[in-house]
Amino acid sequence: MRYKIYTKEQIIRAGYNIIAREGFDKFTARNVARELGISTQPIYLQFKNMDDLKHHVLDKVWADLVKNSLTKPFTGDVLIDAPTHFVEWALKKPILYKACWVDPNGGGKYLFGLSEEFYHEYAFKDERFKHLSEQEFKMHHLETLILISGLISLQMSGIITLSHDEIIKMITKILGDIAQGQKLELNF
Repeated sequence: MRYKIYTKEQIIRAGYNIIAREGFDKFTARNVARELGISTQPIYLQFKNMDDLKHHVLDKVWADLVKNSLTKPFTGDVLIDAPTHFVEWALKKPILYKACWVDPNGGGKYLFGLSEEFYHEYAFKDERFKHLSEQEFKMHHLETLILISGLISLQMSGIITLSHDEIIKMITKILGDIAQGQKLELNF
């Protein structure tokens, strides 16, 4: 009798496909197994539990986003290009975006940390932001994420419709304002 071995990567891909299609509400061991046409046993042989698999899936979402979007140039300024890509990615993959960033059972806090690390790497290489303290940087990252989350929400709901160039222009202006020291008044 031959046994087929299911790799971590195959299981992660199946989980990714489920959340991209249906969100985290359908992210169960049975549904992942069904996606692969197997029992749940191979999942639990490869992963400690479903939270472990979830973190691997979120890592894949982030790695794909970085590889296929965030690091590709539009303007040559990664601090403009990455948020622009993120907005456009969210609009192209609304179920995946909502599952990962909006759903309280998704991975918003985890992905927020990964985005902060990514942004940190690029912001402190940039002359406009080298002067920021660690606390100022964290606020800058949060302000940027608030900006792009608002753009995504307003576009998904049909309240606004922005072209690619308009997204770039808006992000450029807001980031310029932030770089010049204009701050959002956040009291929470």
